[in-house]
Amino acid sequence: MDTDPSSLDIISILDQLPIVAILNVSVLVVLLGLSAMVSGAEVAFFSLSPRDLENAKDSQDKGDKQVLDLLEKPKELLATILISNNFINVGIVMLSTYLSVHLFNLDVSSVLGFLLQIVLITFMILLFGEVIPKVYANLNALKFAKVMAGPITILETAFRFISIPLMDKRNLTKRPGYEKYIKEVFALDNITT
Repeated sequence: MDTDPSSLDIISILDQLPIVAILNVSVLVVLLGLSAMVSGAEVAFFSLSPRDLENAKDSQDKGDKQVLDLLEKPKELLATILISNNFINVGIVMLSTYLSVHLFNLDVSSVLGFLLQIVLITFMILLFGEVIPKVYANLNALKFAKVMAGPITILETAFRFISIPLMDKRNLTKRPGYEKYIKEVFALDNITT
């Protein structure tokens, strides 16, 4: 009694679906947590009071020293935080879209699909990945900055190849053909208006 190999594939996919869904939801929750931590770090680092900074300078704590080291290059710090948060948020959107397409029948209503994929995902990112962590970090700036100093240092090293060129906007304007490109863009803008 031979079984059709394609039926075995369907059965194995159906058996794995709940595990895959749980794994994807778990990764989504982790990504939301990472977004929250990185967003909170932005507020924490840049809302430290002069008194917090003075206390950190007088301290021998490794976390305080890392915070001060990161704040010595504020543009690079901000670029690292923004790049990291954008990568994380893109991951959230991609995974959420994948989950909503595979777990829900969105063919029934395109409005339901829009609400689920855009409105709900945006709300989750804004509330859990931006607003709540930024409020918390504002109230606990030094503590939050110390917790995030190590991870941000690692991210700064990892994304240096992106952040350095982005911070040096002079590189963009010195490229060959830049002035010609700008003139063409403005010429096109005048045509369309």
